[in-house]
Order: sequence, then C-alpha cells, then structure tokens
Amino acid sequence: MVEGIPEFGSAVPGADYVSRPGGYLVVRNSRGEIAVLSTPQGFFLPGGGQENGESPAQAAVREAAEECGMRVRLKEMLGTADELVFAASEATYCRKRCVFFSAELVGYGEGGQDDHQLMWMTAEEAIARLRHKSQAWAVAEASRRLSVAAGSFASSFGGANTMSLKIRPVAAEDGPWLSRVVSEAFASPRIVSRGVLHIATDLPGFLAEKDGRPIGLLLYAIAAHECEIVVLLSLQERTGLATHLLARAEQVAREAGCRRLWLVTTNDNLPAVAFYEARGWRQVAVHRGAVAEARRLKPEIPEFGTNGLPKEDEIEFEFALGGQPPNHSMQPTASGRG
Repeated sequence: MVEGIPEFGSAVPGADYVSRPGGYLVVRNSRGEIAVLSTPQGFFLPGGGQENGESPAQAAVREAAEECGMRVRLKEMLGTADELVFAASEATYCRKRCVFFSAELVGYGEGGQDDHQLMWMTAEEAIARLRHKSQAWAVAEASRRLSVAAGSFASSFGGANTMSLKIRPVAAEDGPWLSRVVSEAFASPRIVSRGVLHIATDLPGFLAEKDGRPIGLLLYAIAAHECEIVVLLSLQERTGLATHLLARAEQVAREAGCRRLWLVTTNDNLPAVAFYEARGWRQVAVHRGAVAEARRLKPEIPEFGTNGLPKEDEIEFEFALGGQPPNHSMQPTASGRG
C-alpha cells in the first residue's frame, strides 16, 4: 500500500502484483446521472489501462470512446486509488493504479463494444452497483465536491453526513415486525407466486434500518439455481432502499451460483410494473388468470388493488445474471403478487 493512496481489495499473501496504470471517468449527464458500463463481469466506470506513451487522462478519454462511443470533456482530477484484482484470463494478480477524472458528456461518435452497454444511474445507485470499490470511492468523491453527496453512501467512504442506513440479514427477532408489514402490504404474511405458497417469516432476506428503525425489507427464495425476489417493500420513498436491497440480493444470488433473479407481481401493481420495465428487468411472461389460482392457496388475496383495478394476472420479470444489469433508481413501494 502506498501512503496517501487509498487501496481497495484484499491482498493475497505471497502474490506478486503487476502494476496496471489507467485512467477512469466519472461522467455526468444533464440530469446529474453517472455513466456506468454494463458488462458480463458487472458494472464499471468508463476508462481503462494506459497504452504506451499515454497519460491517465488520455487513456480515460480514449477508452470511453472505444467502449461506448462517448465523447467527453475533462473537468478535473478527482484522485488516485489502487484496486487489487486477479485477472483470471491472464492468471495474474494486478494492482490497478486508477486515476479518476470528472467529465461532462459532449456527444457520441463511432465506437462501442457489443458487450458494453452504457447506462445512467444516480450517484447513490452507481456506488451500490459498481464492482470495484475504488470506482465507488471516485463517484462519492465527485459527489462530495458537488455538495450533493447523500449521507447513505457518503458515510460508507468516511463522509460526515449520514442517514445511518444499515442493511442486515433478517433475524428471528424481526418476526413480529416482518409479519405485520407484510400483512399490511399483502393481506397476510402468506405470499403466493407461481403456485407456491411462501410464509414470509420463514424466508431469508434483508432488513434496512435508519437510525435503528426498520424502513425496508427484501425476502427471497433460492431454488434450482434461481433467486426469486418474493417481497420488496420500501417504507420511505426516494431513499435508495430498493437500490441497496436489490444489490444485496444480487450479491447473494451470484454467490449461490444462480442463473437469474426473477419475481412476479400482479397486473394491478402498476408502479412495480413500470419500475421493472423502465429499469432494465425483462418481462418474460404474463400468467393470465393466475391470481384466481393463487386464491385457492390464499383466499385472503383481495379482488381489487388499491387503485381499483382487478387482480387477475401474474406478470413475471427476470434479470439474467451476467447479462444486462437492472437499474433500480426508481423506488417501488411494494413488489409482490398477493
């Protein structure tokens, strides 16, 4: 570790690390969103390694054009950080010396790689989703300089402003609260999806707390290399809860070797439908009349949603892990079927 340069990643004892200098960009559009590249390996900032004779700034600008055709104007250097990684394709341990720059988008030109898709995320979402923590650190630093750093992520990197957001696994003592909030959202702690009856208090999941008070919940079920999001509840709007909870679920799914994340919601839940459609999840099926079948297992499913629409169909969404990542910058209040 070099004094004064933050280091991310865990060093493997006895491993020889090869230095890989490069330049990377924190690019904002007119809405203040951050440019993030979706690749089969995860989410990354535009940029890459330096070629012979290049400066970090030149490498960052060139890589952005090559990766996604983006043309940018550099504004300022944000800082330097090291990321310790293992390059499996080269069987090499690398110390990526990353120099970060803020930049603004000026247009698009030729270029782009088939497996690199440009996405725009809020700063909070980018920090939650970026694979390399050095890049998350750079986004937090850029946001701090613009005085828009949200406490929920600034505190993760030493910021003084904090909303005291904590996400932890659901514990047995959470049962009474969990049962109550799920019942309020879904008429009982019993959840039916695709003909399977789940008991909320029996499922693993994550609970979001602010200042020690629970404000969000995600419950999931893993089977046959698939991870179903059974319940997603955000009790406070526009606080980034869905972003953090879904990111945690994806991490669990990847670690379990799952092929996809998936969920179903009902046709009356228009906010959830719009959320997933707009943010990258793929609608793969409409199971017509499925809610009537679900009522055989759970008679308490109401006939109508809160908006007056009849509950009739289950709509299935999925995100194939290793493919295009979902964008969770909008906040559904509840995702589930009944």
